[in-house]
Amino acid sequence: MSTRFVISEHARTRMNQRRLSEADLDIVWEFGRVHHAAGAEFYFLAAADLPAALSAQYAHLVGTTLVIEDGVLVTTYKNHHALEVIKRKQKFQDKRPRRSR
Repeated sequence: MSTRFVISEHARTRMNQRRLSEADLDIVWEFGRVHHAAGAEFYFLAAADLPAALSAQYAHLVGTTLVIEDGVLVTTYKNHHALEVIKRKQKFQDKRPRRSR
């Protein structure tokens, strides 16, 4: 079990749907690229991030993204183009209440 973050119930549901184990999450955490956006950390695993010795064994994880907020894994998803979307997100989430008009 990973001690790097707490896994929320929602994230655990998504893990089950995507057949991801905690060991798989550790691989994405260890080798994935981290981006800070929208008040969260996004760990994205690209094919180039895996060492050659592990690339065949963990090829199924390429495109996996972990979304971590305040030490809690909020969700996980798989999208080979996710890095492009993550880079376009705001750096910080605006926590101010919106005014009604």
